[in-house]
Amino acid sequence: MRRDSDRARSRAGRVRFAAAIVVLASVGAAFQSFDLARQLARHSPDPFQIEIALLRFSALGARLPASAVVGYLSDLPPGDRATLAFLQAQYALAPRLLRPLPARSRPDWAVGNLSRPLDLRALGAEYGYVAEQDFGNGVVLYRRAGP
Repeated sequence: MRRDSDRARSRAGRVRFAAAIVVLASVGAAFQSFDLARQLARHSPDPFQIEIALLRFSALGARLPASAVVGYLSDLPPGDRATLAFLQAQYALAPRLLRPLPARSRPDWAVGNLSRPLDLRALGAEYGYVAEQDFGNGVVLYRRAGP
């Protein structure tokens, strides 16, 4: 019986030792992760270029009501870059809701987030919109054409 209690104590000691190692390793990994994040932030304070997006879309955002649902047009093919561009625009124009076009319903307004010069009228017409104002730097406000 004494042997069983010695084994149980020994096992409990090993479990405590293993748990202590896991805790120490976790704390060390957390400190290493914080240090890496601090270094990355120092070298690239805005890796997703949110500040640039805020500047690009500020004049357009002033033209739209805060409660607006806005269509979204882009010339970027689907992929990571297009997703990032959409998220930047969505963040910069919040609290407005962006709805990628084509959608079931067409909002009264749409924003163009363009990566290169192209025919703004043709792009808008493709989705049933008229170019209302070109803000430069690839940002265009479109108004729904017709009813």
